[in-house]
Amino acid sequence: MDKQTELMLKYGPKDTAYAANWGEKDEPLLRKYFMKAATLGREDNPMIIMFFDQLEHKWNDHIGALEIDGQLFEIVDLAKTEDVPTVQGLQFCCLKIIKSGLSTWRYHGVGSSSLEARAYQQRLFSETEPRADMTGSGGAQGSATRVSQSMRFVGIFAASFATITVRESAVFTNSTGYTSGIMLNRQQFATNPITHSAGVAPFTVATDVNFTPEQRWL
Repeated sequence: MDKQTELMLKYGPKDTAYAANWGEKDEPLLRKYFMKAATLGREDNPMIIMFFDQLEHKWNDHIGALEIDGQLFEIVDLAKTEDVPTVQGLQFCCLKIIKSGLSTWRYHGVGSSSLEARAYQQRLFSETEPRADMTGSGGAQGSATRVSQSMRFVGIFAASFATITVRESAVFTNSTGYTSGIMLNRQQFATNPITHSAGVAPFTVATDVNFTPEQRWL
């Protein structure tokens, strides 16, 4: 393991990601859920907290379900990983504290590469676009919020999205490509990726970047 990644895993923020498949009829409910969540603000949003809680419930072999307007819908399939923020991503976070007018963490991307995550990477290695615009259209494609000491990002990918085995994900400042913008993190679902088939059902990718110091032994 390279030194940058080793240090990031030991001393950097904890970065946890989930990729989830939903039911064939759940896309309108997902979009409605996040459009309502957008009306509750971007700080300690209870609907975002609930969303991440249900992802964790599903990962622990319980039912993971959400409710909107009296309709209940469940997570069908789930992948989880803990990987790394990037050095460039954390530098940009620090720069945003002291400089106004910078781009926001707005876009969530997914890809199919199984290349291991490293702290210096600034791209997904087999990305399928388009990226989800987490802060556009009132929550229709996800959300970007703060919960306590965490930044939480959710991207909604439509049933019509191209067929893909989701093995990697990341949050970006730019909507496409790698010649501009910054990538915050890289997640690699090494052993349990989800598979999406175009035209069948939606899927989501969610990331929690937690800035509480935590020692993790390699």
